[in-house]
Amino acid sequence: MLNVKITGSGYYLPPKIETAEEVANKINKSPDWIISRTGVKERRISDIDVDQMAAIACKSAIGNSSQPDLIINA
Repeated sequence: MLNVKITGSGYYLPPKIETAEEVANKINKSPDWIISRTGVKERRISDIDVDQMAAIACKSAIGNSSQPDLIINA
């Protein structure tokens, strides 16, 4: 039997938020039109690559603990 435990978790959310209203202005539709078809009221916009976002989340998960045996990124 393996002795497995989760010792940390982390995440990264880009700080920049784009609202349905902002998207609506770009595509000449109403915010209600966007929300009714996609369900999206706002979304996060990143200025960095996905691998950089993962690294930030990983550092948050590891914190000050010892070197992990396994990191799962989703």
